[in-house]
Amino acid sequence: MATIDGTLNQDTYITGYQPTTNQNGNTLLLGDHGGSDQARGLFKFTLPANPGSATITDVVVKLYLSGGNGTSAVDFNIYNGTSTPATTWVDSQATWNIYKTSTNWTASGGFSDFVSTILGKWTSDTSIITGYKDFAVQGSGAINPLSLNWGDTVNFMVRAPSSAGTNRYFDSSSQTNPPKITVTYTVGATSHIKSADGILIANIKSADGILIANIKSADGVTN
Repeated sequence: MATIDGTLNQDTYITGYQPTTNQNGNTLLLGDHGGSDQARGLFKFTLPANPGSATITDVVVKLYLSGGNGTSAVDFNIYNGTSTPATTWVDSQATWNIYKTSTNWTASGGFSDFVSTILGKWTSDTSIITGYKDFAVQGSGAINPLSLNWGDTVNFMVRAPSSAGTNRYFDSSSQTNPPKITVTYTVGATSHIKSADGILIANIKSADGILIANIKSADGVTN
């Protein structure tokens, strides 16, 4: 297996504590904000192009934890958006109340515009352990995995439904360790087979589960 990263197109967070303030460019705050309000992250990625006869097995969103408050173990869940406005929000304009200038979310906070099924989650440690944290959305570790294809553009929201007193800070695209989407994939295996006397040569390649055999005799003629 091998891995390849996709492209981060947009990222920001929105907070009920400052419902009319755009947070683009700031450190991403997720979880409790102000004791009774929530902060939620928004992310848009594009998966890479197929590197050649490759099959996607796992897709993981990675956020770099840099700090936070509270010692509770809290689930930070990830959800996907499939239609407007969950696919058309603008990171430099979105707030708790609007997803772009002069255009409201269906309900404040935007959550009702995303598919409510939890794709995956990361559970916070009781102490701050910095580093990338994994949110599986396809394959191993995903709770309700997607079925993404090479080149897909995907939108996600990360929220902690029960986060009273606990929040975590993650690096944004403006900082040292930006959000990432990492694809694990397999490629077709190629075998080269030759008889002991060198007369028969076979090249066998499996591409996406299809077995292909090219067998040549000693004179180079394909049989």
